[in-house]
Amino acid sequence: MPERGSRVAIGITAGILAGLAGTAAMNAFWATEAKITHRKRNPDESSTTRIAADLLRRFGARAPARTARRTGGRVVHWGYGAAWGAIAGGLGSVGVRLDIGGGLPLGAALWAAGDEWALYKLGYAKHPREYPMRSHLESLAAHLAYGAGLWAALAAERKLGHSLASVRIAKAA
Repeated sequence: MPERGSRVAIGITAGILAGLAGTAAMNAFWATEAKITHRKRNPDESSTTRIAADLLRRFGARAPARTARRTGGRVVHWGYGAAWGAIAGGLGSVGVRLDIGGGLPLGAALWAAGDEWALYKLGYAKHPREYPMRSHLESLAAHLAYGAGLWAALAAERKLGHSLASVRIAKAA
């Protein structure tokens, strides 16, 4: 049995991988939704792109180019998903499970706390009342896809005995 520090590192690494899987599931949801509804989303209007533009300005870019903002938005999106995966994996390695219920409660909590509340409070989104109900439901569904993807990846990692994460940790050491 690995010692606690090693177990936590393995859990965090497994969580990062699971968070990326969850983010891929969320992206698949949005791609499917776009095909069904024939609606195109403007990446320049996404909260992740606005966050990236703000960060680029804070680090010295006066007027970040569109490609930099969009690329930054993708980095923010994938990084946020990986970070929550790391938290879920790390906590799971010490017995706190954030992937219960097939990951759906975590996805719903991230939607409510992040999408509905924090983005508004941080100035990256309008007040939730200013969006149509359909937008809220689509965003909730996307976050549920994230939670389910994260759960599936963590469950697969557990079945493998964290072998993928263990190999990554061993190679890094």
